[in-house]
Order: sequence, then structure tokens, then C-alpha cells
Amino acid sequence: AACPLKEDLDWRQQLSSVTGPVDQDVVPPHQRKGPLWDWYRHLEQDGWQLDANSYSTAFRLKKTPGRTEADMKQLIASRPLCLGCSFNLGVADFYPASSGKEGVAVYLMQRFGVTAECSAFLCDDDNDMQLAAMVGKAFLPSISHASVEAAVAANPDRFVVADVKWTAGTEQMLDAVQQYFKSLEQQQGAGVGASNIRVAPEQRQHKRDQQ
Repeated sequence: AACPLKEDLDWRQQLSSVTGPVDQDVVPPHQRKGPLWDWYRHLEQDGWQLDANSYSTAFRLKKTPGRTEADMKQLIASRPLCLGCSFNLGVADFYPASSGKEGVAVYLMQRFGVTAECSAFLCDDDNDMQLAAMVGKAFLPSISHASVEAAVAANPDRFVVADVKWTAGTEQMLDAVQQYFKSLEQQQGAGVGASNIRVAPEQRQHKRDQQ
């Protein structure tokens, strides 16, 4: 049986001034209310190729024939102030400026009553580095971009990088995250700050690969 998921309506309500009312999810994107969908209509009328399939608080700007990457970046720069944007692999996602990875992370920290120093992030890409800089420790199954490598070199104590590749790297980092939180609990119990914690991910038997 599928695992049931329940949307966090408190979070969703925080975005409604930009994304419009929750009950309009069944409405076609070009008919929805809210600044996000005003921007969607503007781009659609301007001939850009868009994807809002299964999106309710964001939409994607796809590569469009006759438009260059420079055109896309110029468009991104001209977006309304209430919208954030992530650009990766030639496509751009538009969403409320208060959302995105960083906004969600801040919301979750507040909801669960934890500090950024006591939070961790599993990541690997250029557009992850802003959030990686916010949390106590970032775990990288791989390094996918030169900017990520530069971030690790500039602040090695903040990052843990897998020393094996592919799915084994992900498994190793999941183990390292668990170890990190166990160490954090132990050292906090002893009155030691999280900034003093160092994580050395250990190699594990990759049972999934053996099955």
C-alpha cells in the first residue's frame, strides 16, 4: 500500500498571498489567482514554454526554441520581487520568495524547535550551497559542480563528503547523518556545543546492492 501523505496547510497558507487560495489546485494554471500565476500568464503570452503539471505553488520555465539562456536569465532578473527562482540544468523554477529550500528549512526549524546549528542537509549541487551554509553540517554523496568543490575547500568543517560513489555514496552519507545526530545528542547531554562535533562517516555493508 502507498504511504499516505498529508500537506502541511500551515506552510501552504503562508504562501497563499503569492500562490493564491489552496482550493484552486484543480483550476488550470492560466486561470489561477495570485501573483505567481499572473507571472505564469505573462510568460505564456510571451511565448515561453512552461510546465505546471502537478505544481500548485510553483511552475517551471523550460528551454524554449528561439530563446537563449541569456534571454532566460534576463527574464529571471525581471521577475516580480515576491517571486524566487532557481536555475539549474537549463530550466528555471519560479515560486514564492519566502519558499524555496531555504524558506522551507527555516519553517521546519521553527516548527520543530531546533536551531540551524543542530540541523543537517543532504545535498550535492550548486543550488544547494546557500542552504548548506545555513545548517550545522552538510553531507555530500558526491560533488556535481565546481562551485560545490570550492565551497567544501573553503569551509571543510561544515561538509562531510562520501569517499565512495553512486548509491554507495548515498548510503554512506545516510549513515553519517545518523551518526551526526547521535553524536550531537551525546555531546549536548555533556554540555558540549554542536560546533565542536566532527563526523567521520564509516563504511557500511550495502545490503541493498547485495540483494
